[in-house]
Amino acid sequence: GGLILSYDKTWTPMAMPAGFGDAGFTSVTFAGRQAIAVSDKGVLVNDGGAWRVDADLAELTGRLSRPPALLAASGLPDGGAVVAGRGIVAIRDSARAPWRFSGQPLLGQTVLAAAAIREGASVRAVVSVIPQLSWPPGDSPVDEDPNSPTPLYPAYTLPGDGYLLRETETGWRDEQRTAFLGSGSDRPVKSDPVLALLLQEDGDGWAVGGWSGETDFAGRGASGSGGARAVRERVRTAGVYRYGAGGAPAGSTGEREAPIPLAPGPARFVVGGHPMCAGPCAELDNQDLAPDRTLSLALDRAAELAGRGNGPRAFLSTGGRINPEAGIDGDGSEERRHARLLEPRAGLPVFSAVSEGDVGSSGAQAFSGAFSGFPAPFGSAAASGISSDGIPGAAPTSGARTHYAFDSEGAGGKVRVIFIDNSAGSLAASDPHQNPAESQEPWLIAVLDDARSKGIPAIVVGSRDLNSGVSPRLNAATDADRVAKILVEHGASAYFHDRPEENRAATIPAGESVTIPQFSTGTLGYRSPYEDSASIGQPDSLFGNSGFLIAEVDADKRDPATNRAPVAVRLIPVIEDLSLQAVDGNLLRRSRPSLFEGLGRRPVAGDRWGRAGSDGVPSPAGSSPYAEFPGAPCQVAGCSTRVNPEFTFSSSAPDVLDFVRQDPASSNLRKPLLGADDKVISDGGSGLVCPFNAGTADVTIAAGGRAVTEPVTVLPGTVARPCGTRPLDPSRIVQKPVKSSPPATPPPPAGASPAVLPGLVPPPPPAPPVTKPNPTKAVPALFGGFFAAGLKLQGPPQISPPPPPAVFVSTPVPPGGATVKVEKREEEAAPEQSSANYVAVHADERGGFEPYMLGVALIAAIAGVILFRGGRRRDPDFALTRATFDDRRSNTYRR
Repeated sequence: GGLILSYDKTWTPMAMPAGFGDAGFTSVTFAGRQAIAVSDKGVLVNDGGAWRVDADLAELTGRLSRPPALLAASGLPDGGAVVAGRGIVAIRDSARAPWRFSGQPLLGQTVLAAAAIREGASVRAVVSVIPQLSWPPGDSPVDEDPNSPTPLYPAYTLPGDGYLLRETETGWRDEQRTAFLGSGSDRPVKSDPVLALLLQEDGDGWAVGGWSGETDFAGRGASGSGGARAVRERVRTAGVYRYGAGGAPAGSTGEREAPIPLAPGPARFVVGGHPMCAGPCAELDNQDLAPDRTLSLALDRAAELAGRGNGPRAFLSTGGRINPEAGIDGDGSEERRHARLLEPRAGLPVFSAVSEGDVGSSGAQAFSGAFSGFPAPFGSAAASGISSDGIPGAAPTSGARTHYAFDSEGAGGKVRVIFIDNSAGSLAASDPHQNPAESQEPWLIAVLDDARSKGIPAIVVGSRDLNSGVSPRLNAATDADRVAKILVEHGASAYFHDRPEENRAATIPAGESVTIPQFSTGTLGYRSPYEDSASIGQPDSLFGNSGFLIAEVDADKRDPATNRAPVAVRLIPVIEDLSLQAVDGNLLRRSRPSLFEGLGRRPVAGDRWGRAGSDGVPSPAGSSPYAEFPGAPCQVAGCSTRVNPEFTFSSSAPDVLDFVRQDPASSNLRKPLLGADDKVISDGGSGLVCPFNAGTADVTIAAGGRAVTEPVTVLPGTVARPCGTRPLDPSRIVQKPVKSSPPATPPPPAGASPAVLPGLVPPPPPAPPVTKPNPTKAVPALFGGFFAAGLKLQGPPQISPPPPPAVFVSTPVPPGGATVKVEKREEEAAPEQSSANYVAVHADERGGFEPYMLGVALIAAIAGVILFRGGRRRDPDFALTRATFDDRRSNTYRR
């Protein structure tokens, strides 16, 4: 039933008006001092007393042809308010103004969230809408058993849509412009649904939301159970967004730019490819498809790197734009669209290989025409640091070449780059459409031999896979072993090619003793929705992190005998946002291993979605919009070939906590690997943290040119394996200077008068009191030694204060020299423990030592001896107590 709770240190149910006992409330807000609650029964208001129906709003909505379904409300401090629901938005410009409808109705829309903003004297609405009238869905029937508690009804499912509209003088304005269906499997960009708004009066503020994976109006997503649930879990998103025409509210997410490290030494090239659409997409350039957005962002990032010292010299594309199964091979418009996407950036020349989809019935003429203006020798434009002088080969005809080679000069030495065309399945099958018209195999041998004779290391780029042993066989060449042997025998250092939606590293020829590395890349488009897909011959998402390779050729270490130089690759993820997630929280216990993970948002773009089958699962289904750092554990065949994206975890205080290497032999992700010294091993490529000491530290993840930092606190605790501990950095310990005590003032000589201030005459001393001498009693031998100091029973004793210690005594320093702050602790002596207390007794100068005190001392001494001899022997706790007695009061000071 309907329920509204008030809070005044406790939650208390409030009384409902008649007819609202079973209402379903969906929104509550304050407009000035008035509370507004929206339900399926109507709108209630409360001005500080009881809830009542808003009669003015009820009269307005009563004019409609059918009862309204209101869902959301928002108010302003001055009393202005907005209430909205299915197809309608009602507005109140002030606390005393009447309700009115918005100037333009929202036909066919349901408002999920609303915010009231002020525009002069008028209130305007900003709303998030779903383009249908069937939300929220009705309650699912729940079987009730009279012998069991009443079951809870499930919460509303989150909607699949929720895009922003803003009310203006001329009507509603689409703030995101992404609510369109698209065509085919290449679906347009989908904005994350906005589910709640928090805006200032001027319209600036925050929006929160995300996609649940439920089916949206365009047919993306999946509803139902079984396989549909797995699809929803894979594609769901979450986000917090800044909104406002005047700029976002001030604030920081902790995210920032972080330059990708480029150490001096090797020659570098960026390699990437396979921005393939599912079907024709030349005319979809305004729909922000994932292949378009990812390729463009990769080129922009590569151009930024090229502008730095030791940056990449060129972008080498492995091709793979046109889908051979779409029936548009060699289409001119598709080739021109591909060329526009690959257009060279300032300081970054671009070269490309020919792929299967580039060759149609008329050969590769469309490809050659589209890329004719690219840098030579691929096209005809000049490029700095690129030369083909002296390299063997025939002269081309007009248009871009299909096979070519050039020498690249720069820091790190000269490197020869060779492009071959095996798009038709082999070199020989591709020869008929070559520009220049020559056989490729002898040309390739001649170019490699020329590089060897000049001492220039060479890398080769093509389209097809030359490893005949990789499974699944994707885009494989029919002459793989033959061409691979040519590359090895004639001194090629490495081979790069296009592999659909995967990044892998292997060696060629397969199974031979002498090999060279082969690097497969093709993740600048869609990502595969499948895992462990070798059995179905599809790309595997475990190998498919979106990104490009940085190829590093160490020309200085070229082997003169073979002409081969070491070649390595780094996979740079292409992401737009980065977050750091503390899996086990950011309040950690000492020595307890904890996990962190980074989450990078791939470019927000349209994904690949097919039609849903009878089970509610589309084929193909969308892919994960995130890149995980580190990635999901790989436990399928071929994991050794996976190229992992580059990322780095770091700690600002490695002595407090540090990232350590995980044990690769364990399925427990929280188990560290111990080194030969039986200690954990620092590793910035692992998300596993060992907290060593109590304190605070900032942990950071850097990936894809982005970085984000979060503070972490380590609580005190005992040292435990396997993390153990580390010595604290001595600079972290602040030592307070110890002030030495001034020497004690020596007592005045016996009989001397105290010093008298100038001008002051001391009063005469009082006459000593006349007392009757007490009889002296014999002291037992047991205590004779105790009183041998000559303690007088009459008159004040002359006891000098103890002298200061002759040496400085400090807190002990533990082994190793590291100082540790030790807290001062106060402890009570346990009853079963004996304690030794030193007592100094002073008689007050105003009175004599009372004889009964001697008896008290004697009794205490005898009791101490009995306890000492009869109790358990313990190490004594020492405390120094000074007691002063007089005939009127007793003060005790303990330290």
